[in-house]
Amino acid sequence: MKEFHILTVGNSLLSNYKRKHSDLQDVKMGDEEFWGRKLKDPSFFRSLLNFLRESPKDHSAEMNSLVSYAEYRGIKLQDISVYLTGTKTASNAIIQNVLMSYLKELEVEVLSPKEVEGLPLLAHEEEIAREFEKDLSNLLDTLLRLAKKKKEEGYKVVFNPTGGYKPHVITCAFAGFLTQSEIYYIHEELRQLIIIPPMFYFPREGEMKVLELLEEAKAPVRGKEFEKIMARYGKAIDRLSEYGLVEFETKPGEAPYGIKITPRGTWALDYYRKLTRLEVKVKE
Repeated sequence: MKEFHILTVGNSLLSNYKRKHSDLQDVKMGDEEFWGRKLKDPSFFRSLLNFLRESPKDHSAEMNSLVSYAEYRGIKLQDISVYLTGTKTASNAIIQNVLMSYLKELEVEVLSPKEVEGLPLLAHEEEIAREFEKDLSNLLDTLLRLAKKKKEEGYKVVFNPTGGYKPHVITCAFAGFLTQSEIYYIHEELRQLIIIPPMFYFPREGEMKVLELLEEAKAPVRGKEFEKIMARYGKAIDRLSEYGLVEFETKPGEAPYGIKITPRGTWALDYYRKLTRLEVKVKE
């Protein structure tokens, strides 16, 4: 299945480039006049693109997370379509342009980005702050519509909120939660790929065993078997119930007398079975 990845774009590429160039180290990311000139400078664009080519994963948080995910899943970058979303700042526009060019070199399909206002402006004008809130709302609407459309077209939609301002990142992750899409990012301190499942559910001890038992039963578990499974896995079942993965059978005013797996529970079981097989494959 072809995948569609929605990436938030931060300034890591430019920040890393600045560290290597003493003449840029004192330039602030919010200096729109300076970066506006660089945005129109073809030689600067080529220099930054070459810097990215040298070591994509080391020089760009976005490329690091995207490539790491593809490697972990065992898929080709060419089987991923990418949608970039950044901020309306000159520095971020430079990075988006460079990322788009590099991804196209790799034969990755890239869709036009959706931008939101840059955060440095918020400290000065309340009117701009309100406009920023409006932009975030519009961004969320755009991402929700885009995810829905791509799922209808048969894509697996995945969100990558590794880079960007925190409100921007939160908006992207929220869109992932609302559309029940997988979310991944690179943990800043651990420097490891983190994958959050579509329902934001992580199984604990005994929970997958309960789901397997209920699936194998092919019907609600009642009577002695219900009492036995509750006695052994009561704590796990309570948590599964909170997530809507299992459902009790009850009568008004009486204690539960049966339990069954829900469609969400079946989905979660299938998802983690696939994930387990994938992890075993990676370890091999």
